[in-house]
Amino acid sequence: AATVGGAARVMRAGGFALAASCAVFGLTGRTGGAWTVVLLVAGAVALTLGEMWTSASSWTLSYDLADPRAHGQYQGVFEMTSGVGVLAGPILCTTVALSHGFWGWAGIGAGFAVVGLAVRRLAGRGGPGVHHPVRAEAV
Repeated sequence: AATVGGAARVMRAGGFALAASCAVFGLTGRTGGAWTVVLLVAGAVALTLGEMWTSASSWTLSYDLADPRAHGQYQGVFEMTSGVGVLAGPILCTTVALSHGFWGWAGIGAGFAVVGLAVRRLAGRGGPGVHHPVRAEAV
């Protein structure tokens, strides 16, 4: 997305796609055979879309909401929080999702949905560096 508003909408869609993938993965514990395979494929598709959408929108948000005088500091915090997510993800999956089955997956999915909604609301307020990209005009 080329704008903060567009990136926030894509982030919301990504949060919902990740939430859907969690719900689908949670259902696999209650199925067997071919249905489990179908659910795993559907969950993988939703997960992939969610990750692509949240990744693409996070870059726009991290740049456009940063104070232009402090891009380095903002990008440093952005990368640090991304690292925390990489660290926490496996721990969360093994302690919550795998230990509590469907309801563990549902809880993680609810978290993704809430974050997607929160980003949409918070990004709509703008930030110190919100700018509007200049579109190249045909010559």
